[in-house]
Amino acid sequence: MKLHSILFFFLLAAMFVGCNSNGGKLINGQKAPQLSLTTVDGQQINLDQFKGKIVLIDFWASWCKPCRKANPALVKLYGEFHDKPFQGANGFEIISISLDTKEQAWKNAIEKDSLYWPWHTSELRGWKAKAAEAYDVHQIPTSFLIDQNGMIIGKDLSPYDIGKILHQRLYRQ
Repeated sequence: MKLHSILFFFLLAAMFVGCNSNGGKLINGQKAPQLSLTTVDGQQINLDQFKGKIVLIDFWASWCKPCRKANPALVKLYGEFHDKPFQGANGFEIISISLDTKEQAWKNAIEKDSLYWPWHTSELRGWKAKAAEAYDVHQIPTSFLIDQNGMIIGKDLSPYDIGKILHQRLYRQ
């Protein structure tokens, strides 16, 4: 009788886990959730339009000191790898998703930190942003490295580790 109760409990637990929209925390090798976002200049973008490129999705905010401290390294990575040919991919992009609630603070941080890539987005809803929910973001900075096929190949990597992965994937003749 106890064995049946235990099996029933595990079956019930498995059903609840299976109902989680993104299967729990996102992991390497998993398809990245689709995003549809509006950039700081009003342009609509979605993750599918970056197929064929390696993409870093960077969750940050203007008020986050560790995020701001990492920004110069991201600027350097973007400058070094943006136009490079990779094995199976052509180029590197960064999509910055801000969890700010104050538009001017967000825009000022982009300018002050010289974040010159064009893909800056924010719903100005803080932690309630749909992208943060889709990616199960509960702290920042949080980042996801996505390959040319839309698969997660790294999560919460340091800029050094991102650079290392990008160097390993460079096309070599």
